[in-house]
Amino acid sequence: AIAFKREMLLSIGQVYELDISFSANATDPSVAESATDPESPEAIGESKNHAGALAGLGMLIYALEDEEDTFLDESSAFTYDSSRATTFAAYQEYKNVAQYSSASTIHPYSLIGVDYAYGMGLSGEGKVVAVQDSEWVTPIPDEFANTTITTSGTLYAGGPNSTNYHGLHVSGTIAANFNNNSSTFVPDNSTLDYTGGTYSGSYPLLNYGLMGVAYDSDLLLTDYNRTSGGSYAAGWALNFDAAATASAIAINNSWALGACQSGNCTYTIDRFTDYQTTNGTSDTATLEARDNLSATDADDWQTLIDAMATYQSTGVIVFASGNDETNNEPNVMAGLPVLVTELADAWLAVGNLDISGSTVTSSAITRHSNECGSAAEFCVYAD
Repeated sequence: AIAFKREMLLSIGQVYELDISFSANATDPSVAESATDPESPEAIGESKNHAGALAGLGMLIYALEDEEDTFLDESSAFTYDSSRATTFAAYQEYKNVAQYSSASTIHPYSLIGVDYAYGMGLSGEGKVVAVQDSEWVTPIPDEFANTTITTSGTLYAGGPNSTNYHGLHVSGTIAANFNNNSSTFVPDNSTLDYTGGTYSGSYPLLNYGLMGVAYDSDLLLTDYNRTSGGSYAAGWALNFDAAATASAIAINNSWALGACQSGNCTYTIDRFTDYQTTNGTSDTATLEARDNLSATDADDWQTLIDAMATYQSTGVIVFASGNDETNNEPNVMAGLPVLVTELADAWLAVGNLDISGSTVTSSAITRHSNECGSAAEFCVYAD
């Protein structure tokens, strides 16, 4: 049986329900091929419910208790202050995460207990969260003024609309600062872009800005378009190495191998496990045979697996399960420990849902992501 222990991961930002596609900056020749290759890694993407999705999946981590000792076996004692939790939940900065265009009737932060974490005095202070994503913006917005941000490798730009800054969106879910609930933090929102349109001053409460789950944490930013020797897997390994060096408590991955949208998610984990069962291939040979990444071989996959395993002594690996609500298995990246079982120590596959009504029941849930399927032992869902 799987025993779960409650630890706080003030980090994760996954964003789903994509109605647009994401690719690297097409003006950069080093990534133009990736942008047009249907089998290249592709961001899961932003939500139609833009502000609501920012609540995303900052969450309590329920980490698998394993025979092998890891950092997850450490424990800390905290004292709960209910008044602090109530105060934070009442802040407009907190409310703005789901103030407009949210499909859920329960605040996403409250649904997963972020207010409880604040009541425990947790804010992410002194912690680093790594983000492996793409579509970044410069200069960094004021919401990160108090965040120490480091990078590893090239970060590829997004734009020009707010729906085209996926990496920024995810990072904001994780670590956008708490700005003392100031009603003038955004002095004028009348010209701000909103999914290709403008606010036109019709959302005045957005002047408060919004806050990330781990609002006091720092960030390490990396890009999934990174390659090494032409190999994506070897490039991703460098990003995991950087996360380990930074002692990041989690590395968030809101992307999938290949397209993984509604009714179109080819590279699910069963594509690989079924092939291995039929052919008796090793894990890395299976990945090479079925990944359709021409410049990535079994050795590159082994390099990535080794980097992931090393990182897990420091933090949790988080992958989005995919955006195909019609599929009963997650994307291979989210479900990788089903194939490479040694990676199950500190891993989360995460799916997205909406809640209607005031209580959580099966009839009140709308699922927007791939099912957990064979990855159920390390898979969770949140809004």
